[in-house]
Amino acid sequence: MVSLILTYLKLNFITIKYIIKSALIILGYSKFSSSKEKKYLLFSLIAALDIFTTLLDKYVFTSNLELFLINDLLAVGLYFMFFHLIEKPFIIKKTLLSFFGLLLLLAGSLFFFDWPKSDISLYSKYGYLNTIEYLLYSLFSGLTCLIICAILLVKMFKTELVQLNIIFILFGIMSFYIGDIIQAGLGIYFISDINVHFVFTEIFLTLRLFAYSGFIILGLLWKN
Repeated sequence: MVSLILTYLKLNFITIKYIIKSALIILGYSKFSSSKEKKYLLFSLIAALDIFTTLLDKYVFTSNLELFLINDLLAVGLYFMFFHLIEKPFIIKKTLLSFFGLLLLLAGSLFFFDWPKSDISLYSKYGYLNTIEYLLYSLFSGLTCLIICAILLVKMFKTELVQLNIIFILFGIMSFYIGDIIQAGLGIYFISDINVHFVFTEIFLTLRLFAYSGFIILGLLWKN
């Protein structure tokens, strides 16, 4: 019964994911074409990267936590570029580079040092990462991006001119990384029960997809 539920959720999640990501590719490029602002094109690149990673995981690699960690790093880098391209320099480039450097260092450490160790069934096929290591990275990257988004929002609200579409997009990014933090925390908590862990992950990822994509799509459609 549990396996049937998992299969149903996974198939529907992937279909919905492809539809939403395709919409983000189109809307990001459309917003870029009309505004000539490169920061909106980044959302097309992030969505395309996500689809490409999903296809690689499905047809080329299997059980590849390493692939998802690299995808997460690239996505964080693109989000940081978006933060930098917002009209006013609310966060200086050196700060973003420092945060990204710390995430690179953390990812490299998790790749080459087997800590924390876990049950053999939780390791990827290639053996460089286990589920707990990946969830720890998700937790730290989520906290980092959430802090930066919060700083940006506070500074933007202090200015006279507030761009609502940017606010919506930042709320979308925050929703994504709040979801990352919750997923990582509860994922580690449920790690001892594999079935519960996978059911929770499938349901939670679907809910998070709707939440953060909804805000970003609203931001790309909104006209200030």
